[in-house]
Amino acid sequence: MNMICGLLLITAGCVIGGGNSGDGDSDDVGVDTGSGGGNNTDVWRARGKGSAYLLDGTEDHSLFSLEISSTMEPREGEAYHGWLTGGPSALYLGEIPVTDDVVLWETDVGLNAFASGYTTFQAYAGEGTPSAPGEGELLWYGEIPTTAVEILEDLLVSSPESDEGSLRAIETTTEAIIERGQSAMDDYVDLPTFQEDAEAVRNGIAGTAEDANSNGNVGVIEGLEVALVGDNGQANVILEDFVEAFDAFGGNQADEDIREALDKAYDCVQRIDAHANEAYDLSGTGTVCGAESSCISIMSDVNEQLGYALSGEDTDGNGTVELDEGTIDCAIEHTSRMMAFEVGVP
Repeated sequence: MNMICGLLLITAGCVIGGGNSGDGDSDDVGVDTGSGGGNNTDVWRARGKGSAYLLDGTEDHSLFSLEISSTMEPREGEAYHGWLTGGPSALYLGEIPVTDDVVLWETDVGLNAFASGYTTFQAYAGEGTPSAPGEGELLWYGEIPTTAVEILEDLLVSSPESDEGSLRAIETTTEAIIERGQSAMDDYVDLPTFQEDAEAVRNGIAGTAEDANSNGNVGVIEGLEVALVGDNGQANVILEDFVEAFDAFGGNQADEDIREALDKAYDCVQRIDAHANEAYDLSGTGTVCGAESSCISIMSDVNEQLGYALSGEDTDGNGTVELDEGTIDCAIEHTSRMMAFEVGVP
């Protein structure tokens, strides 16, 4: 990841869609900057509102996504330019394209903008490429609310259980357990060794250190920070965090977008829990398997369930894991959408 050393990081953006949103009405109060006089009247004014998000891209929360409706295209010879501020130095996002009266635009900034403190978005209209925020006419402004930042840091940045946030920690743990199970299959030696590997997988899932097959040896995976399931498992911790987040955002009085994102993120984590529990039960069978072929078949099923916990399951068989079939990635996506910049004309 590139460090910001007092210089502005300039990145290229990409248009992800666009189209006319309708009549173009907006609640913002723009200013007619025209000087009057026949056909030379300048009808441009600052207008438009919407949301922006920091989603996962090349890095965690490196993809800036902007959705604006009811805006206007810039004056001839001018362009709209975006900035993120609040971090070590102002971060230039690039030139923001407009299609009709809509902006649907993404650009990757190459670093974890949320963890780096970039919680304010500004856009200006002007000529040429700016060298700093404030150059040109202020067009849009938005901040991630402080309440949202405090709530979501535990889930996405750091938590009491992990230095990478509880959702990130469950991802890291699942990947480590899958790796141990795959190694047991690829490097099969004998039954006792395999059974100990299966025990390590089982203990890793539940965060325990049990001698499941009572052979006097306890298989564990070193270095895991959190468990997946059980009373202290990250799935339950995250679900409890979502309940607290619901109350902190205002409960039933929270914005509809927030309630929807919470509901969907909650569903994603429930699917993680279901697949991880299935993997736990299967791995217990692996600790007492009696032949190489059956042992490898069991571990393959374990890793399949853990893979579903990690990346979701194509339940409708259409060849693609849709967002509503997802698990960890799904939960991170919807949680990230709770920390929205509400963007409008200041």
